[in-house]
Amino acid sequence: MRKRFVCKAPVRVDFAGGFTDVEPYCKERGGAVVNATLGLYSHISLELKRGGNLKLVSLDYETSEEAKTIREMEYGGNLDLLKAGLKRMGMDLGGEVKAWCEAPSGAGLGASAATSVCLLFALDKLRGGKMKPEEIAEMAYLLEREELGIWGGRQDQYASAVGGFLFMEFTSEVKWERLKIRQEFIEQLEKRLVLCYTGRSRLSGGIVGEVMNRYKGNKNIMRLLDEMREIVYILKEMFIREDIEGIGELMEENWERQKRLAPGISDAQIEDIFSLAKKEGAIGGKAMGAGGGGCLLFLMRENKSERLKEKLEEIGLRVLPVKFVEKGVEEVNLN
Repeated sequence: MRKRFVCKAPVRVDFAGGFTDVEPYCKERGGAVVNATLGLYSHISLELKRGGNLKLVSLDYETSEEAKTIREMEYGGNLDLLKAGLKRMGMDLGGEVKAWCEAPSGAGLGASAATSVCLLFALDKLRGGKMKPEEIAEMAYLLEREELGIWGGRQDQYASAVGGFLFMEFTSEVKWERLKIRQEFIEQLEKRLVLCYTGRSRLSGGIVGEVMNRYKGNKNIMRLLDEMREIVYILKEMFIREDIEGIGELMEENWERQKRLAPGISDAQIEDIFSLAKKEGAIGGKAMGAGGGGCLLFLMRENKSERLKEKLEEIGLRVLPVKFVEKGVEEVNLN
């Protein structure tokens, strides 16, 4: 068995369809999402050995925990994903596991899923690398849903595992396809998309759980989710046709429905940022992930992006780079 392994998995931006990938909605009515992976990565470094203590380290949260074996470590903190992955994969070894992410904490970009995918990929490689990307994605989802009781969907895990611009459909299983988009159009999108971090971390599980609980007995929530799902099918065609204006308009249509799913998805600060973006030339935008803080994504009219970035930084927000990547989780070459 190899002793050292470092890997990275990209986070994602979601253009439409979030929440429809979550059970029970997707099992009962079918969900759909269009998303794409960014060149912002979650990283895992493994250095395992037989014998000695096991140490888990989160560089982002500046926390660590050490014990004789993974079986002695209990859940209840920022290292839970690492614990869950090691337990699920049956890795009862000593050594050190480090995790860190280039995206801000709680940004709504699927960083926790990327971390899970990255860890499982690394552990599988140490055992010979027999798992397919889809199997890694599914296990990463189960870590959060079954092992840790976090409510969420599958779009994040599949995006990090396979990479690229993706159209996904969700029922009891996941079907995905990589959208074939010319590099010239991708570069145009990169120039016209603005991604900013509100400075407010948020936990998506609570909002997602609230929406699904409301869905069970509320026909209005069902209708909103149905409409968001249908937007995805139109959006897929907009990407294929390279209709950048249409993409922005559909992002806005999705957001108008998303923020009506539950209180707290939007608030005064978020609405003020949207007003500023519209004033500076945004065609449309949406909150990433569940909303309630984290990151916002805007698609701007031509030559308007830099002005909005300046305005956002003036009010104290962090602007993140938008650079799309085609590859999902992969090994980092240490040579």
